[in-house]
Amino acid sequence: MPLSRPAGTRGFTLIELVVTVAVLGILTTMALPSFRSFLASQRIKTASFDLMSMITIARSEAIKRNTDVTFDTVALQITATVSGVPNTVLQQREPFTGLTLGCISGGVPGCNPAIYASSGRLKTPLFIPLQISSPSTNNVSCISIDLSGRPASKTGNC
Repeated sequence: MPLSRPAGTRGFTLIELVVTVAVLGILTTMALPSFRSFLASQRIKTASFDLMSMITIARSEAIKRNTDVTFDTVALQITATVSGVPNTVLQQREPFTGLTLGCISGGVPGCNPAIYASSGRLKTPLFIPLQISSPSTNNVSCISIDLSGRPASKTGNC
């Protein structure tokens, strides 16, 4: 004989509520690791976009101001000579939390700044690509600058 409720009562029984919460807890526990990986990969994509936009701004400012503009990959800032004052900061960004930003050339770590000439091309002979990674995921993004001075981003190691 099925369990029935007295006429006029509404709501859930305690057993129904406990079973629902237990099932919800199990499903959340199963989904949490993949959600963390998803968040880490989204942080990498956002950082990659931010760096590419800063590089594009540095190139644009060099052309607009008709002077050399530097994008410092370590300090994450754009500097130029403005009104005779050298190293004037045009834009700066806070470091990325939970991400690793690095440059590796020939197995040796080290980043060099990107210096744009007034033509919009790189003044530095070689720009070492930036690699963005996270300790909580295997995803990696690589940002490089082509010969014309435009940044490019790709998924994977540099």
